[in-house]
Amino acid sequence: LIGIGLIEIVYKIRNLDKILYVIYGVTAMLCIMLFIMTFIDYLNIKKDRYDKVKMQLPKGVKHKIHNQIRKRVNIRTIYISTFITGFIVSLLEFLCTGQMYIPTLAYMISLKESSNMIYIYLIMYNIAFIIPIIITVTSLYIGKELIDTSQLLVSRIKDIKLITSIFYLAITIYMIIQLLKITG
Repeated sequence: LIGIGLIEIVYKIRNLDKILYVIYGVTAMLCIMLFIMTFIDYLNIKKDRYDKVKMQLPKGVKHKIHNQIRKRVNIRTIYISTFITGFIVSLLEFLCTGQMYIPTLAYMISLKESSNMIYIYLIMYNIAFIIPIIITVTSLYIGKELIDTSQLLVSRIKDIKLITSIFYLAITIYMIIQLLKITG
């Protein structure tokens, strides 16, 4: 819903090229900062300095998410509770995921495809985004212990940070190329 709302706002603006110029510029600057911060996290993790990792949800937001989940778990109203919890968690998680979501939306809009195609891309992106959650829940369901799953993710956090930093660098380069196309 957040993605649909952001896409609809951009489509209602008349001077899309000017808006894209601003979006590309801001996205390039944001992504280069995120690249640097994520790469520093990678280096800190590589040196086992986990206390120096900065690119994560603040503890207060994590506690709010956990409290919302605990508060809303009730078997009789499981479907309503799940929807409300998912909505609240999505809003809180957007603080973290927005750093990837907004550049992705900017890229989708820049393709100048039909709005139907943009929505298909948005659905595909969201499905890809939740695949790790589905894998985690499925592995827990078929017998994996929560601690095993957590340890697997923690053992791979260095790789995840490196891949994420490379992703940000690639998006930065792409946005700079797009800016050059608009101005050139």
